[in-house]
Amino acid sequence: MGIGIPVCQANYFANGAGAVQPGCFNLDLGGTCSHLLVIEYFKESIDRDACTFKVEKCDGIPWAGEDNSCHPTNETVMGEYANTKLTGHFLFGTTRWPPYCPDQQSTTPAES
Repeated sequence: MGIGIPVCQANYFANGAGAVQPGCFNLDLGGTCSHLLVIEYFKESIDRDACTFKVEKCDGIPWAGEDNSCHPTNETVMGEYANTKLTGHFLFGTTRWPPYCPDQQSTTPAES
């Protein structure tokens, strides 16, 4: 997470690949703010009672702002409790401010 390109067997994209993360206000010099925020997203994922970052499985890299071919899945979540046996590209949404875990009814990415 946090670099915008796939590098693992399972890749999780917060709000879409290439997205300036909500809360970074398009002032994300070198991607530092966006990259650091994914650490906060992961930390929130550790407390199962507080947050479950639901994901959508995508046919390709889910680019921010594009109409991607992604579909909800219950096979995995983003973070500490991700299914380590799965491969592919996954999209998850966040909120702009902490707590970053969105309403569990939608994985639609937040606007920056």
